[in-house]
Amino acid sequence: IPIILVVIWLYGFIYLMGDSLNVITLVISSLSLGVGIDYCIHVTERFREEKLKNKKESISLSLQNVANTSGIALFGAAVSDIMGFLVITFSPMGVFNLFGFYSAAMIGLSLIAALIITTAAICVLEKSDEEE
Repeated sequence: IPIILVVIWLYGFIYLMGDSLNVITLVISSLSLGVGIDYCIHVTERFREEKLKNKKESISLSLQNVANTSGIALFGAAVSDIMGFLVITFSPMGVFNLFGFYSAAMIGLSLIAALIITTAAICVLEKSDEEE
């Protein structure tokens, strides 16, 4: 679900910027699947490690530990990737401008999906498992 949201957000962002679907935007949307899945798997697996390590802790404490460790690492990686792609926007070739700009946006949206949407989904799913 978080990855589908990233693609929807990305297409919405592209529409708001006044662009349409083309080869560049289609490539970036497929890249967003890979980046977003990577980020979400990282958060999910780190939560599973925290849950196994600290079985007596609450879900929210485990998610806080995820945010304090993996969340900071993902944020740093995403910021460095965003900065790298934003450099491409200074290219005199228009195609590379778009690629850099939308790739940076896609990485930012993937980070939001991983750190906010995925953790919220984990919280909801874990609480429903506790109630059963």
